[in-house]
Parts: sequence; structure tokens; C-alpha cells
Amino acid sequence: MAWAVPAISLATAAPALATSHGPDQLKITRFKARYIRKRRGVRVITGPIRNKGQSSAGQVTAVVTFPIRRKGPFRRPPKVSGRVSRGWSLVGRREGYNLTFVTNSEIEAGDRTQPLIFTVVTAGGKKRFSKGTVRLVVNGNDSSDTASSRL
Repeated sequence: MAWAVPAISLATAAPALATSHGPDQLKITRFKARYIRKRRGVRVITGPIRNKGQSSAGQVTAVVTFPIRRKGPFRRPPKVSGRVSRGWSLVGRREGYNLTFVTNSEIEAGDRTQPLIFTVVTAGGKKRFSKGTVRLVVNGNDSSDTASSRL
């Protein structure tokens, strides 16, 4: 009787092992942030984020971080202006140096997100552009990827 319990445990564990496909693997295909409207705004564009892995990445989270400066366009936190592109939702506040977005659906293995496109309004600046780096971090169930764009 003692040998029957391990045989049953092994039989029930085998299907779970057979369905394991490995982790998701997110890849940012493109990321660009550029000043627009005489430094009064920044347009942020990502290409589709691909899941090159073997399992679902779930809902993908993207965090875009803007530089903090004492002078120039980023002396105040930027604010999202208008709509966010299809397939994404802004999570939390529309204003801040760190803006968080989430996909509206799960990203399955071999699939990709819609491009993330949005504009932020900045404080503006009269004499010169404020240089800095805008950063992007995307997270799925098992993986993440990062990218940056110089202003």
C-alpha cells in the first residue's frame, strides 16, 4: 500500500510538467522620445513590444521615466495630453516624472502589443532644450526589457 501513494502522486504531477512551455521573453522593438511644439511637449513612441517566449506575458506594464531638472521644460512634472494609443491604458495619475501604462489584454507567446504612443506637456523653456534621457521599462510575468532615448 505504501508504494501506491507515490505512483498516484507521480501520475498527477506528469500533466503539469508536460504543459510547462518556459518563460515569456519581452523585447522592445523601438523607443523614441522627441521634443515637439517649441519644447512645450514631448512625443513618446514605442514600437510593438514582442513576446518571443514560450508562454503568456500576461498584461504588460510599461513605465516611462522623464528627467528631473531645476530649470527648463522638466522643472515641473510632465502631464499626459490627449489620448493614449489603442491597446494601452494609463494607470494612476496623468502627471509625474514616472508614468505607468498597462496593455488592455494579455500578450500571448509569439504575439506583440500595439505601439505605445502618447504626448506629454512640459513647462516649456525659452532659450534652450533641456537635455536628458527618457527611459522605458516593460514588465511581463517572467521577463522585462529596458530602453532609453536621449532628448
